[in-house]
Amino acid sequence: MRFSRQMFIDEQDVTDDDVSSLMRQARQLGVDAVQTVRDLIVSTLLANRSLLVTGRALMNSTDGNSVSTALTSDSLADARQWMGEQTTGTTAESRPSHVRPVALVVPPALESAGRAAIQSQQILTNSNGNGVEADVGVNLEVWPELAAGYENTDPRDDQTKYVGSDSQWYLTGSPGPIGLLGRRESWLEPRTSAAPETVNRWGTGYGVTLDANAVALDYRAIYRGGAS
Repeated sequence: MRFSRQMFIDEQDVTDDDVSSLMRQARQLGVDAVQTVRDLIVSTLLANRSLLVTGRALMNSTDGNSVSTALTSDSLADARQWMGEQTTGTTAESRPSHVRPVALVVPPALESAGRAAIQSQQILTNSNGNGVEADVGVNLEVWPELAAGYENTDPRDDQTKYVGSDSQWYLTGSPGPIGLLGRRESWLEPRTSAAPETVNRWGTGYGVTLDANAVALDYRAIYRGGAS
């Protein structure tokens, strides 16, 4: 899909002392482009479409990466173990997939539970019986787009909408489960040109163009909890 936006400020805007709006609008163009990428990823995640390799959804009970368990320290430990046990190839020729858990992605309603689960995983007991903190390599990411009250519109199809859940959480790994294919093209320096819909008026502006798509790649790099 393509995200493309332009803004233009002409000589009349300069006369009206409205030049400051140029930078505000230019900054908003970048924000909108970044949000489009986020919308692509969230829509792909919530759509949970089938993979060509397995013929099953990205997250499903057969592959073991979709469970109804609530987010706790124990369920996070189970998710990390599941990801660490994934292999590649056939049963006879399987090798470790080396997918490493990197992020616990949650809606705002599960931020406290996610923080507590990660902190609990980081407390280890040493030989003296004392608790010591160790980094487990999993960061907490809170995504408002995953909340139950947020309606996600797929940028590839304005008619398709997805709604998240306040109970679902995701452990994602590296390499990631969703690939982002895209090329960002933007002209950041002001361009002086004729105003697009006027005659004998000149001005300056900015534009941003983004060609991108998100596709589900590997079920072994994602684990969903709290599924209904």
